[in-house]
Amino acid sequence: MLQVAQAYSHILPSEVGEDKWIIKSAHRVLQVFEFFTDARRPASATEIANALDFPQSSTSMLLRSLVSLGYLDYHREGRTFQPTIRLSLLGGWIPERIDVASSLIEMLSRLHEEIGETIILAEQHRNMVRYIYVVQRPLPGLSYYIRPGTLRPALMTAAGRMLLTLNSEREVTAIIQRSNAEESDPANWVKRAEFMQELDTCRREGFSYTHRGVEDDETGVMCAVLAPPEAGARPMSVAVWTAKRRYTPEAALLIRERLMAVGRPADC
Repeated sequence: MLQVAQAYSHILPSEVGEDKWIIKSAHRVLQVFEFFTDARRPASATEIANALDFPQSSTSMLLRSLVSLGYLDYHREGRTFQPTIRLSLLGGWIPERIDVASSLIEMLSRLHEEIGETIILAEQHRNMVRYIYVVQRPLPGLSYYIRPGTLRPALMTAAGRMLLTLNSEREVTAIIQRSNAEESDPANWVKRAEFMQELDTCRREGFSYTHRGVEDDETGVMCAVLAPPEAGARPMSVAVWTAKRRYTPEAALLIRERLMAVGRPADC
């Protein structure tokens, strides 16, 4: 979890800039709330600023504002902040969504216990995929930290590719064209025909696998399936992130079996 983020050898950043329409102050408020979702304990202003890469002075002002508004409590003894019940009750007017969230969190936590790797819940955001919930605890050999809210190109990740199986061929083509237009090196352009074949395989098998280099001495592996459909919820995918050095044949079989057990068939 977030309280041991400093122990991780690498923090995976978002690879894209923020949407130009996002108001930075509003975004930071939500990032603070997401911090506590991950940390699940009181935290100091310094710890929050370091974890979210915020300026120390503006972080202190933001936290004091949230205390004044009743969304955070401040404990003078330890100089720490934590959410109040007011924040917990914000979604009380949509109980069906609370039930959906609870069932998803339970499913993701169970997967983490069974597999012992980072579990990600993702949704599509235009040509990107956003990691909206991450179950990540300090375990031997787990050296990477993935922030909730991280955006990745949907074409390049297993979580994104499974969501793209729900897109029409025209929509996927537009995403490929946009991705290639933003890539300056032609060697990295996505070939439409080849990608469509890979996407057909994902649809047929209901499963996706991708790997990419994170550092010179490490490669990350992601496997994903479509999340079970929930009433009123956007389509989501469930993914497992691990280091390739731990992706043994035995681990690969376990990950695939557990993911397929909780996923739903792709739309063929």
